[in-house]
Amino acid sequence: MVPVALVAPAVVPPATDRLAGLDLGRFLAAFGIVLTHALVSPTDWVGNLSLGYFHILTGWLAAQSAMRAGAYPLRRRFWRLALPFLAWSAFYLPVEWWIADAAGRAALLGNPMLLLTGPSLHLWYLPFLILSLPLVWPLVQATRGARGQVLASAGLVLLGVPLMALHGGGGLPVPLPQWAFGLPLFAAGIVMARAEALSLAALAAMGAAGWALTGAWWAAPMGLGAGLLCAALRRLPLAALPWQIGRTAFGIYLLHPFMALFVYKALGTGVHWAPLTLLSFAASWGATVLLLRLPLLRALV
Repeated sequence: MVPVALVAPAVVPPATDRLAGLDLGRFLAAFGIVLTHALVSPTDWVGNLSLGYFHILTGWLAAQSAMRAGAYPLRRRFWRLALPFLAWSAFYLPVEWWIADAAGRAALLGNPMLLLTGPSLHLWYLPFLILSLPLVWPLVQATRGARGQVLASAGLVLLGVPLMALHGGGGLPVPLPQWAFGLPLFAAGIVMARAEALSLAALAAMGAAGWALTGAWWAAPMGLGAGLLCAALRRLPLAALPWQIGRTAFGIYLLHPFMALFVYKALGTGVHWAPLTLLSFAASWGATVLLLRLPLLRALV
């Protein structure tokens, strides 16, 4: 028998996905991604926490959308991600070609993982989401009742523990470690839409097991941290945020490696991580706000 307290009642989908607290979290997570790429730390808890937040929030919002509509618009979501992936791949290919030496150019064109990462490594997130979207509707359907919520949460642990071990263990080619980290968190976000407490319990189990198996406290446990952030921020009593803060997070993520090149050019390759982070972030934010005002380009950010 399932204790009633462990099974959260089905969350009534909000009238809009633009919950101010979650938008603030998106913006801060985008900053965290820029920061972690400037720091290049071997114990990258900032990057894992930020990416984990994006994974869980994306799953949660997708589930909320499906619950409101009674179906999930898989084809529309596919094109919403595929078009930016193709466009930004076309943009970054000559950029990466320009900054690479001869060996780097050969590796760029000969990389069999190019379809999963794009020419710039950070683009891996888009094909990952494209291939993860088919999970949304089956998991939403499976978690309609208490029994399904318990089974789905148990499945998260069974799936997540070995994947977190693969992520923390190293040795896999890019982007497989990133995918191993992201898949159970994306699924946890979907389950969280109906069973928040159970989903958080599953994230705690994944985090503890991943830490025990790999010793990487900065990896798997950040999934639980991201889940707790999502749960807290959606309850934050904030009014709507100005300057399209939440809407700009995706564009900041996509643009920041390009903007960092200008910072390196202006301040040198030995620039301290603080100005590198702040200038890259500010430039990416400004460029995204501009792109959002252009009818033909706003769909790419």
